[in-house]
Amino acid sequence: MLKQLEEAIKYQPEREQEIGLTIEMLERQLSDSKEQLKTLLKRKLIDTIGKNDVEAVLIDEAYSDLEKELTTRIKGLEQEINDGIQNRNYLLKTTRAAKTVIAVFNDILNKPELDKQDIGLIVERISIYDAKSDNRAGYIDIQLKADIDGLLRTGKWENSENFLNDSKDISLIPQTTIVQSSPKRPDKVFTVNVIKSGDPLEIYTDNDGEVIFKKYSPIGELSAFASQYAEVLVKTGGFPVVICDRDHVIAVAGMPRKELLERRVSHSLEEYMEGRRNYVQGQDDSKLLPVEGVNHSALVQCPILAAGDVCGSVMFMQDDTHRTAGDAEVKLVQTAAAFLGRQMEE
Repeated sequence: MLKQLEEAIKYQPEREQEIGLTIEMLERQLSDSKEQLKTLLKRKLIDTIGKNDVEAVLIDEAYSDLEKELTTRIKGLEQEINDGIQNRNYLLKTTRAAKTVIAVFNDILNKPELDKQDIGLIVERISIYDAKSDNRAGYIDIQLKADIDGLLRTGKWENSENFLNDSKDISLIPQTTIVQSSPKRPDKVFTVNVIKSGDPLEIYTDNDGEVIFKKYSPIGELSAFASQYAEVLVKTGGFPVVICDRDHVIAVAGMPRKELLERRVSHSLEEYMEGRRNYVQGQDDSKLLPVEGVNHSALVQCPILAAGDVCGSVMFMQDDTHRTAGDAEVKLVQTAAAFLGRQMEE
């Protein structure tokens, strides 16, 4: 986990430069759009000089659509520039936080023994279950703090000494024991489990008294907003757009919605999201089919992160023209993912 944080920090200047270049590109487009609007207004004024009222109204109507389109484009570019600036500031903030995490954890790992303050940093609760009889061992559950648990998720469990498998299944975690000795009583043996936080759930009840547990999707609450953003992204980037949470597709634009909406994401996409990795067709050897049962491949994919947690993904999809995505399309998807992540945090 520490190596991953150090690796992420190493590329922070490069990512900051990429965001800066995107902002500069958007600022140039904004300047060009404003000049186009000024030229359009001047041309409209010239064309209306000397015209009667009826002709002037017809000329105004002819120019109104172009005016509206340029005005909307200017507002959109200003918003994207603002999002880019916030994204860059967030990157700097998270980098400083990561450096602090590295310093704290290196200090803890290098200590021969942990004191009460160290344990307080990483452990939420320790539950001790005593043996019911001398013939049966008790056990201890150590609940990690939620933020530490989330941080550990960025590591590769299969390469970890203490977590050989996904720790959501406690039965797969190697266990250890603690023996409590007393001169006047038999020794007590405790089995120790380290429990990580599971996925958040929503709890519903119906009129018949049934209790329904539903996996909570933070980005699902923004499904209406995500649909609107997907529509804008299609017009800006020119490719179909799919936005999903960690389990299902929640927004589609530029392609048939019935074919994709509410479908489960593929295992391949889950791996990209869990690994917090971007995908660009052509740069990766493999072909990414992000939705189960649908033979549409992704051009660009970027995971949505909010408060350090993976919440979903934004994708440009391959269309019938078989065009490839360039740097501008990659930056658009990255900006969209950062913007949606920010909206969820607020």
